[in-house]
Amino acid sequence: FETFVHSGRLTNTLLAAGITILTGLIGRALRGPATGLLAAGIVAFVPLSVGVSTELRNEAALLLFVTAAVWAATELTRTRDHRWALAAGALAGAATAIKYSGVFALLPVLLAAAIPTRTSVSRVPLALLGFVATLATTNHFLWADFPNFVRQLAVEVSMTGAGHWAATDNPAQFYLTTLSGTGPGLGLVALSAGFV
Repeated sequence: FETFVHSGRLTNTLLAAGITILTGLIGRALRGPATGLLAAGIVAFVPLSVGVSTELRNEAALLLFVTAAVWAATELTRTRDHRWALAAGALAGAATAIKYSGVFALLPVLLAAAIPTRTSVSRVPLALLGFVATLATTNHFLWADFPNFVRQLAVEVSMTGAGHWAATDNPAQFYLTTLSGTGPGLGLVALSAGFV
């Protein structure tokens, strides 16, 4: 049991390192090296990531693939190379295969792919192809036990229904309260607002 826990924690630590590097690359692509370093530093020093890494959950892998999809989308907008559309879609598909809420990683990919180019190749279908192909091949429920996949999805959706914090009268307040209790809280929000 101890070996399993240590392996899981080491894996989460490596995933956190990947998330930090990718966040730095995204910041660098958007605003330059100083912003990339600041973004990576914030992610590296937020106590929440340390707390989550001790829990053997799938959020770290999910966040790695979401961050990788966003980075690939930034590369797609920078280079206009259609291969980045396929890669970004595949990374968003991997995030969704881990946890269905990862489907939101597809939004920046599709936005980046929809930017018009001078070539006749549409990048949106390539991004969707990468997404669907990766999701279908990496989520074993889709091809091994589809009825169970539908049941699990129904359970997940019901858990995020009326009793979920996001459905409360003031979800933003709940989120800020959570941030204040588990991370740098308002300081991080202020830095984000300043960056925007």
